[in-house]
Amino acid sequence: MSKILIFVFILSSQLCFSQTLNDLDIKKGFRNFKFGMNPSQFKNLGLDNINFNNNPKVKNYIYYGDDIEYVCNIKVDEIRLLFFEEKLCSISIDFGNFVRSEEFKLQDYEKLLSYLEQTYGKDWVIAKKRPIIINGVIWDATKVRLELFRLDSSKEDPQKKSLIRGYIHIFDKNLMNKIYSSEF
Repeated sequence: MSKILIFVFILSSQLCFSQTLNDLDIKKGFRNFKFGMNPSQFKNLGLDNINFNNNPKVKNYIYYGDDIEYVCNIKVDEIRLLFFEEKLCSISIDFGNFVRSEEFKLQDYEKLLSYLEQTYGKDWVIAKKRPIIINGVIWDATKVRLELFRLDSSKEDPQKKSLIRGYIHIFDKNLMNKIYSSEF
């Protein structure tokens, strides 16, 4: 009887503490940025001039707050928030900076990968190979998708100075689908 209780305890503790893609859907964003929130709910936002596919229903903002300077002790270059019809639908946390010549190193990528695996599990897929992508993995939950990429900027434009940069991109799949379907 005691062996059965021990087995049940071990099994239940594993289920309670295991991380899954479902956790990505439950969190619905990153830290205080939750999908569906309105831009007026945030301080320290600046409207970016970049227009997403010339869609007037989409606004791109840069977060200027100083409360998220690092993720896993890795310097954050910029946080961009995309809103569709005044609802947060996409969060991008960028690493690497041309001006300061700070690259997003392989060990930084691996550190973030390890952290994200601890948080959401190892049920990720490798991103499709493209010349610009050095490393890339994707967690694809039911409602939310998270991407971790490491890129070689010189592959975008050979005229540019080479810099390895990266980002974590988290987005609400339903709201992003609405953006694309609103264009037709």
